[in-house]
Amino acid sequence: MITTAHVNLPAIKRGCSWDPTIYMYVDGRLKDLTDYTATLTITESADTDDAILTLTSSDGLTLGGTAGTIECEIDATTTASLSVGTAHYSLSLANSSTTDRYMEGSIPIER
Repeated sequence: MITTAHVNLPAIKRGCSWDPTIYMYVDGRLKDLTDYTATLTITESADTDDAILTLTSSDGLTLGGTAGTIECEIDATTTASLSVGTAHYSLSLANSSTTDRYMEGSIPIER
């Protein structure tokens, strides 16, 4: 069973591109993300499942295989449309047999 890590991500500045890299560690080692897909869902709060933005392995997320990295990218046009406040996110990884939520937390959205 996977324990979901609670990690706050760097702020998104409206009108600017957002491109942090997430390093996925499991049991103190970088996780091999080969054969995985990822979904990062951003919602207005932890109390809702209604996504304001979703990034996937085919749109906005790049998985680094054995390097254990997930590169995120949201363009400036998209961030400009987000409302200022504190959003919530969840990051799930899936392979052929399972889907697990690995991380969740908050993302400040700033002017």
